[in-house]
Amino acid sequence: MHSSSSFLSQEEFNAFHKIDRKLYSLLVINLWRDPVESMQVMALWLWLEHMGFDNVVYKILLLPYILVNELADEAIICLNCIHTNQISSSFDNNDIPLIQSLMEKKISLHFFLENQLNGVVGIAKIVNEVCITALSDIMQQAVERNASQSVAESQMVLSPPTHHSLAHHGLCHVGLGGGDLIQPRTLGNEVPIDDRTIFVTFSKGYPVQEREIREFFTRSYGICIVKFTINGKHVWARKFVPKHAKSSLLSPLPPSHLSDTSF
Repeated sequence: MHSSSSFLSQEEFNAFHKIDRKLYSLLVINLWRDPVESMQVMALWLWLEHMGFDNVVYKILLLPYILVNELADEAIICLNCIHTNQISSSFDNNDIPLIQSLMEKKISLHFFLENQLNGVVGIAKIVNEVCITALSDIMQQAVERNASQSVAESQMVLSPPTHHSLAHHGLCHVGLGGGDLIQPRTLGNEVPIDDRTIFVTFSKGYPVQEREIREFFTRSYGICIVKFTINGKHVWARKFVPKHAKSSLLSPLPPSHLSDTSF
C-alpha cells in the first residue's frame, strides 16, 4: 500500500496505512523484533505488492504469530540477497518456503537477484516515503520499551531458583529435546508430565544453546509469555502435545491470548 504524505495530515497518513502499522506493531511490539530491521522487512513486503504480488501485508496479518515471525526471517534472507546481489551457497530456491506458499505467483531467491537494482531503489524509496512517516511513532515506542527491558534485565540479581518460585509460575518441568532442564520435587497433586513439558525452537541460522535455555528458565520472572528473546535471538515455545493427541501448530493464536498462556 503506497501513498504520498504531501497533502495528508499525520493522522490521515497513519489511517491510510492502518494495516501496515498493525503488522509493523506486531513485529516490533508483540514479537520483539528489531525495530530498524523490521522497517526494512515492511518495505520489502510493500515493494513486493508494487511488483505485482497482491495483498502481501493483509495475507501475513491473517497468519498466526509464529508464522509471521518465520516470514520475517525469510524476508531478511531476501533483503540480504538484494543488497549483496548474490545467493549464499547454503541457500537454494526452497529457503523461502513460506513466502513461496504465500504468493499466488512463482517466486524464489532468483527473483530478488533478477530485480536487484529495482529492489534496492524501490525498498529505499518506500522506507523514506512511507515507513519513516507511517511507522516512526511505533518504532519509538518499541525502542523505548526495549531500552527499559534491557535496564531491568541488567539490574536483575540472579539467585538460585527455589521450588516455590518455579512451581508458582508453572515451571516444575521443562523439556528440551527429551532432556529435563529442571526436575524439582513437587508436593501434593502432581501435574502429568505431558502438561508440564514444552517444545522450544529457534529461528533458522540462530541456534540457542541448552545452557542459554537453562540459565533463562532458572530465573524467577513474572507473567508467563509464549516467546522469549535470549541473547538477542528469538525463541518460541508451545505446549507439548503427545502424539496420540490431535493438534495443529498452524491454528491462529489470537493476540489477546498471549499474556494468558501458561506453561
